[in-house]
Amino acid sequence: MKKSPTYQYHVGGTGWAHADWLGSFYPEDLPLEWQLMFYNNVFSCAYLPYMEWSQQNDAVLAGWADNVTARFRFVLEANPHGMTPQDLQKMALLGTSPGLLVDADGTALPGSAGRVIWLEKNHDLKHLVQSLQSGQIKHVPVFLISRQHDLETMHRAATLLEIMAL
Repeated sequence: MKKSPTYQYHVGGTGWAHADWLGSFYPEDLPLEWQLMFYNNVFSCAYLPYMEWSQQNDAVLAGWADNVTARFRFVLEANPHGMTPQDLQKMALLGTSPGLLVDADGTALPGSAGRVIWLEKNHDLKHLVQSLQSGQIKHVPVFLISRQHDLETMHRAATLLEIMAL
């Protein structure tokens, strides 16, 4: 029996729909509803603030889940007032894609295994390598996320993971 792959390292930004990415990342004529599929081919996660994902209707959330590969993960900010049954139902619509549930600072909530490393513009790659090689983040999914959705920083982090064979 073939073992399912485990995807431990992910790179992405806050969301995927950014007007300033048209023409620089997305082709000018790419329809808005295809952006997640395109993004998913380059990056493997997206951080979504609570107000962004929780306000979507069920069809939109199910569509997001249908438009990503098995490797892709959504990092969801939790409801700051506590997760409601409605929040949990919305999360379930994302299928296996919710990779991590975090508080506003990016700290994994109890019962949610993983770690967020916020990528700042011109992030120190030597420091990032040290963080990735430290024993503190072994055996948990690691999400390298640019809060500013800076494409250059995100590409550099993805290239670093390739070089490190992670």
